[in-house]
Amino acid sequence: MRLFAFLAFTTVAAVGMAAPTTANFETNQAANFAVVIASPSNDASANFTYDSTTFVQANGTGTVPDITPSPGASTENVLRLNANFTPSDPNADVDGVGVYPNLVTPIGSMWSMQFDTWLNYNGPATGGSGSTQMMFFGATNSNTMALNTNTAVSIAGTGFYFTMTGDGGASQDYRFYSGTGTIARNDAGATWLGGAFYNNLDAVWIDATTGFFRDTLGYETSGAPGKAWITVKIVVNGTTCEVFVKRAGDAGFTSVATATVPAGTTSPVIGFSDLNTGQPSTIAWAADNFTLFDNLVIDNVAADVPDWHIY
Repeated sequence: MRLFAFLAFTTVAAVGMAAPTTANFETNQAANFAVVIASPSNDASANFTYDSTTFVQANGTGTVPDITPSPGASTENVLRLNANFTPSDPNADVDGVGVYPNLVTPIGSMWSMQFDTWLNYNGPATGGSGSTQMMFFGATNSNTMALNTNTAVSIAGTGFYFTMTGDGGASQDYRFYSGTGTIARNDAGATWLGGAFYNNLDAVWIDATTGFFRDTLGYETSGAPGKAWITVKIVVNGTTCEVFVKRAGDAGFTSVATATVPAGTTSPVIGFSDLNTGQPSTIAWAADNFTLFDNLVIDNVAADVPDWHIY
């Protein structure tokens, strides 16, 4: 995985700066996270020692590129999240899993979180049967909160999270959930690429020349980020949050979303969830639906202190 170097400065601005929370998943780091399953049947999982070179696509072999190491990584060891994938699960429910890092230093009202992610799905472009699931990221006021991407979700607590599909198979592929006291779906609460662009078929995502995730950049499903590494960074400043994405080959980050978020959300979370209760028509294909995470960095941000991370 990518190695992080941090410089120690003796200037007044740097004095007292706490070390960031990092995870590169080279070794088993399960003890450093709280895993919360959002499923009556516990049909979701987090694998902290997954070697992505062992993956074999069950549906769509020949259309899927090999899962290469994440940007700057030295091995393929990653965190893998699955949801609604157990063949023997008799329950029809929406499953999800949230992973909360145990922070080295508590975050304040200004903080950032960055990670590499790969959204996999079964089937070729646009996905196969039961292929649409969502990667999510954000923060809550408790690291015990169970989150999912159900259309009509109602979760007791305070927090927010953004979501993306890998295959563009939802009516809204880019979603936002938030609330104080109760978290609910709130798509209109976030602006994606400057507008209400929630579907992968919107031109800002899919246009053959300018679309952010257009297929000519290597995305199997045009308009969606699946089956490719992207680097995501969120920056929270009080109740304002901005999401940035860096694609393979990009020199820097591009702002893709903004939102007003609840105050007091000091437990960052990454996760993965199904959208509905069904499973693929061929149950073995469910193993193709997952999200990988790597190179996680969570840090406090000060307006007058530059980011001294070296990548």
